Amino acid sequence: FAALWNTAGLPSGTYSITAVARDAAGNTFTSAAVPLVVDTTVPTVTATTPAAGATVPTDTNPTATFSEPVQPGSVQFVIKDAGGNTLASHLLYDATTRTVTLAPNATLTPGATYTVTVSGAVDAVGNPMAGSVSWSFTTDQVITGATIWGAGVVPANPSAQNDGSPIEVGLKFQTAVSGTITG
Repeated sequence: FAALWNTAGLPSGTYSITAVARDAAGNTFTSAAVPLVVDTTVPTVTATTPAAGATVPTDTNPTATFSEPVQPGSVQFVIKDAGGNTLASHLLYDATTRTVTLAPNATLTPGATYTVTVSGAVDAVGNPMAGSVSWSFTTDQVITGATIWGAGVVPANPSAQNDGSPIEVGLKFQTAVSGTITG
């Protein structure tokens, strides 16, 4: 035998359900109580990084932490530049901390303002978050992590590293964005 119990309108909490059976002679049997958890709590964003209005490095990955676990595929997390253009990115979800990280596919432009928006998150039982959460931040004028050679690059002839006859090497490049070169 199966029965449906409509929990609409019940506040969140734990309820006990028992079944009572009665035979033709009027004898009754009551089952053991079965706990039923009603969850009507919607997920909310409890923390974000970077802070709204902050100035951050160009390699920053914004994050949003939720009040409860969410279904990773339900989260919509986008980053837009000042012109309203959505930047290509991908999401990472850490179930332990309930944190979604938005990782842009390219380094952010120096000295630019970005707006991130989180919406659509659904918890384990299907409760959707209400509305969306948005905040903006600005990137530093300095490009973070810029390098000409990768960390593993070594000279073709390593023994020449201690050469007693130094030479001067030049490098010519063109920038795609304005900024300052230091170092």
